[in-house]
Amino acid sequence: MCEQNNSQRLSFEKYDVIYNAYNDNIFKLGNDKRRKDILFVGRLNKDKGAYLLIEAFNDFKQNNSNECQLNMIGDSSERNQIENFARNTKYYSDIHFLGLKSSGEIANILNRHHILAVTSTHPYYEAFGIVVLEGLACGCIVIGADGDGIEEALHSAGILYKNGDKDELYNALIKAYYMTDEEYSEKRKIAENWLRKRTLSQVALRYIEVFERSLNIGYR
Repeated sequence: MCEQNNSQRLSFEKYDVIYNAYNDNIFKLGNDKRRKDILFVGRLNKDKGAYLLIEAFNDFKQNNSNECQLNMIGDSSERNQIENFARNTKYYSDIHFLGLKSSGEIANILNRHHILAVTSTHPYYEAFGIVVLEGLACGCIVIGADGDGIEEALHSAGILYKNGDKDELYNALIKAYYMTDEEYSEKRKIAENWLRKRTLSQVALRYIEVFERSLNIGYR
């Protein structure tokens, strides 16, 4: 119905918090066990942290001997500038721009990736990050910028870093990439519990509950 932070800012006396749902018919665990690499899904622009992620990824590659690659799904009027920026970095050969993809294609790609980086650097309030839920549902370790909608969507199921801070993003990539099996299993338990109430059917039921209560007792 509304995000809790926004409700508090608007000083509502009474409100119900109903989080956005993700499409659990599409975004779910697949059978591919060969997880690797880092994925970005979103508009390719500065506010979504595309430049920041490319810089942090180059630092990550510079300091870690591995075959990890960065794949970026999305498009925008800034795409050519961002590709040119990446082309001038040391590890450009490990950065791939995949363009726009359908929801089903994104779900399949998420299931082949180890890390989803949600790197918004938006200077204003970020909306609830449904892509975070989609990444969690597909089994990714999700890294998210702190503050408002992304942090709200990620809860404690992933790894937060300070919005706009390249060094913190780099450290988050290190933490996610080298996460132990035990740490990953613990994050999965948290993610599964978190996602359970954010499926299409569960969110629809919450709306019905609120509407029924409103009609029955005049809740406003």
